[in-house]
This record gives sequence, structure tokens and C-alpha cells, in this order.
Amino acid sequence: MDAEFLKEDNALAPTKFVGANFGCLLLVWASVFLFLVFGVKWTGRFAYMTMGLPIALLFALLVKLEDMDGASDGVDAYIGKWDFNTLSSYPGQWSLAVSQIFYSLSVTFGIMTAYGSYNQRNQNIVQDCVIIGVSNSLFSFIAGFAVFGTVGHLAYVQGVKISDLEVGGPGLMFGTYPLALQTLPGGEHWNRVLFLVVYFLGIDSAFSLCEANITVLKDTVWFAKTPRPLIVGTVCSFAVLCGLPYCTDAALILLDVVDYYINFVVLFVGFLESFSASWLYKIDGQCQRLGLRATVCFLLNFNMAVVAGASAAFSIGGSTGTSVGILFAVGFGVVGMTLSLVMIEKRDGVHESELVWDLFFGNVEQLRTDLNNVVASEKQWRVPFIWSFLIKFLIPPTLLILIFNSLAEETPLGKPKFGNYADYAWGYQFIGIAISLVALIIVSVGVIFPQVFSCLAPLDDQDTVTGSN
Repeated sequence: MDAEFLKEDNALAPTKFVGANFGCLLLVWASVFLFLVFGVKWTGRFAYMTMGLPIALLFALLVKLEDMDGASDGVDAYIGKWDFNTLSSYPGQWSLAVSQIFYSLSVTFGIMTAYGSYNQRNQNIVQDCVIIGVSNSLFSFIAGFAVFGTVGHLAYVQGVKISDLEVGGPGLMFGTYPLALQTLPGGEHWNRVLFLVVYFLGIDSAFSLCEANITVLKDTVWFAKTPRPLIVGTVCSFAVLCGLPYCTDAALILLDVVDYYINFVVLFVGFLESFSASWLYKIDGQCQRLGLRATVCFLLNFNMAVVAGASAAFSIGGSTGTSVGILFAVGFGVVGMTLSLVMIEKRDGVHESELVWDLFFGNVEQLRTDLNNVVASEKQWRVPFIWSFLIKFLIPPTLLILIFNSLAEETPLGKPKFGNYADYAWGYQFIGIAISLVALIIVSVGVIFPQVFSCLAPLDDQDTVTGSN
């Protein structure tokens, strides 16, 4: 890549290819290949190591915090001081927080779907989902004590306030943690363990992402008979090619930019998935029962009310914008809902309340029923009704608002943050936006023209996707 393409006074342009980084890249993907080539059972066994060591180190660090000067100040900053103004002063943090939860739970990446496909048919998946969600949040909460305790110790050592430390992103892991651990007895050994933790966490994420793709490929007609080592090797080789730009001396900047812009893709895919499940599932049957006009009017008006409200709120900004946005959303929604109720086609022998219930929850409740019917045993957990309400009326609009929230965020100089993230050179912005657009186009094509990806459908679903009998 030409250095002049990205060169600006306020950003570091890549000037050289770092051989050591390339060697590490090869090592990482060689490890991923070895973890994946023997199948998902061995991947699960490796996960005990790749996740076990970070958990063990976390608790070891928590114990060590008892003897670290200043650690209590960090913990106090974590849970002892509450400043709710931060939630309104930095609204972009809401969107980033949700996208990071998506990352940690592997939501929208197809990872859970891939691993779930290896379960027994009578697996208690509702219970598994609750355990995974609660465990993830609990681990993140506990990890916060280690992070802030370490930051508090570093602030004590440097003789500054915690608020004066600039920590976050890669700097927290590769700067703050090593400096804080170095002050401990045997600090160099702590940092060696920290390196292994970072390595294992990265490996764990990498082979999960790869397994999602490998599982899809192995379930298709084209690649069902392809040897697993060949598929795994091809996927890992492609990943090496994608990692080459990160072997330059501007790797961290590129990582930061791509991470920011890919958040939009994560939120958008999350919206599409929840919207499809809650609004589009068996909508044809709902149209037959209630009429096309009533069904489509309700769908469009509810979701357009959110779009109109969010657009007004973030365009005007401030408390005034919030008030106007709420009025727009409520007004738009009430009018649309009234029109939808008027358009419902009455049926003999069916009470109006049943028709209204069908309009609001008919299709998503059918999905919940179908999911629960798969459960083989009465002892297993069932999908509760609250799921139907959340997946239809809370999650999709919330994700839409978060997308608008990110798009409306501004830099300290008053520029739109989208396209000017961290004031990096325009070349970095172009790369981040381009990668996000490519991902969005691929997803959108799959939604609008699913037959394009019929070759990737599971063997049993080939006829359904292609429309043949």
C-alpha cells in the first residue's frame, strides 16, 4: 500500500512491513488450523485450555489485588462512584456497549448456530442460552474488578489520578496491564502469562469464527465430501491473506478503524435477524387471516415510527431533539396502529380481541410454538412469552435507534464521527467504510435474493431455498 495514500499530519501512515508481525500471523493461523482440523469435538477440548487459563489468571489477579497499592481506589471508581450524566454526555457508548456484547456472545456471527448444530436434538437449548448469557455477563462484571484494580495500582505508582490515565482499547491490554504487572514481584513472569492469555483468547475467537464458516461449507452439496483438512486449510489461508495489512507498522490504527466501522454491520445484522424472526415469520398466513393491508400497514407503521422518531431526535439533538423524536414516534405509531386496526378483515365466529391479538403476536407466537414443539421432553425449558414481546417490540427498534445513535455521534471538533473516526487519515476511513459496506451488501443480497446463496444452504434445505419441489 502506498504510504502517501494515507499520509496526513494527524495520522501514522504505514511505512513498512513488519516481518515479526507476519511470523506471529503465521503462528496464530497454524495454531487455529491444528485446533480445527480434527473436528468440533477436539475444538471443545482445546477450549478448556484456551478459556481455562484466562479464567484462572483472572482469579489469580483478583487475589493479588489485595496486596496492590491503589487497587482499592480503582475498584471504588468501578462500582463506588456513579455518574449517570456520562450516559447522556457520551451517547455513542450505548451503541459500542451493545456491539461489544454481540462480540462476546458471538451474536450475529453464526458461531452459536454452528456449534448448536452439533447438539443432540433433545438438547435443552433454552437453558443453555440462559447459562451462556448469565455467565458471560457475570464474567465481564468480575473482570471489571481486575481491570480497574490494575488501573488503580498504575495510577498510584505514577502518582496521578485514575481519571488522568488514558487507557482503553489495545492500550489497556498492551500498555496498562504490562506496566502494572511489571511493578509486582516477578512481574516479568506475570507478563509472560498475560501474553499466553491474550494469545489463547485470540485463538479462541479465531477458531470460533472459522468453525462457523467451516460448518456451513461442510453441510452443503458442493463441499459435503471435501476433506475437512482441505476446507480448514483454505479458510485459514484466506484469513492469513486478510491479516497481511495488519503486519504493517500502522496495524493498531487499522485495527481500531475496522473495529469501529464493523460495529455498524453487527448492529444491522442483529436488527435483520430479530426483524425477520418477529415480523416476517409466516407472515403470509397472517395476511390471509387478517388481510394484506392490515398486516403490512402495522409492520411498516410500527417500524417507520421508530425510524421517524430516531431521525428527528438525532437531527435536532439535545433534550429538545429527544422530546421531538418521542412525539414523532408516538404520533406516527398511534396513527399507524389505528389504521391497521380499522383495516383488519372481520371473520365470522372470531372475536375482535382475537384478531387484535393475532395482529400483534400471531406470527411471532407461531414461531415460539414451533420452537417449543421441537423440545422432546416436558422437563426441558420452554421459550417464554416474554421472548415474543422482546424479539418483536423491543429488540428491533432498540437496534435501529442504536444505529442512528452511532451515525449521529460527533467528534470533539463537531464533525460527524462516521467518516472522521478519531481524526484518522481519510484512507483509513475509506478502508473501514468499504469493508463495512461490502459486508452489508452481502447480507442485504442474502435477505432480498436468498436464492443467490442457495449453494450454501444445508443439504436438506436445498429444494426449499431454490424454490423447487
